[in-house]
Amino acid sequence: MSNLLPIGHELARLREALAADGIGAVLLSEPASICYVSGFTVPLSIGAGGSFAGGPNIAGVSQSGSVLFVSASEAGPAGRDQTLDSLLVYNSFGGHLYPLDPADEYRAGLRQLLDMLLPIGARTVLGIEPRTFPAIALTYLTEHYPLVTLRDATA
Repeated sequence: MSNLLPIGHELARLREALAADGIGAVLLSEPASICYVSGFTVPLSIGAGGSFAGGPNIAGVSQSGSVLFVSASEAGPAGRDQTLDSLLVYNSFGGHLYPLDPADEYRAGLRQLLDMLLPIGARTVLGIEPRTFPAIALTYLTEHYPLVTLRDATA
């Protein structure tokens, strides 16, 4: 008899905890948390590749859906390994063929991620992991989502 839990058990446990704590959705930015909930092992962002990233990976979960948000350079491995409802990819490197601002691409993807998880125009509580939550995402949230209250989801 196997001691392995069925795929999705972690996601169900997270959703139960969110409901119990009154959190409408959560954005996970700790690599261990992303791996736990999605099955995707986040690579370390070092070397030349890290310089092109617009921001770190995020796993977003609400009662209605779940999304893994990664750069295009990680889309292949993420697509194979992750078990969430959706995979959202932002462009992080345009090469020599066209100009690209990875930060702008990250913000555009972040907006898509938030639109997938949060009720439009409603007050809601969004859990984050403050120790690793990216400043670019925090700035974007405070500027564009005034009805969202942020709460530490690490406890």
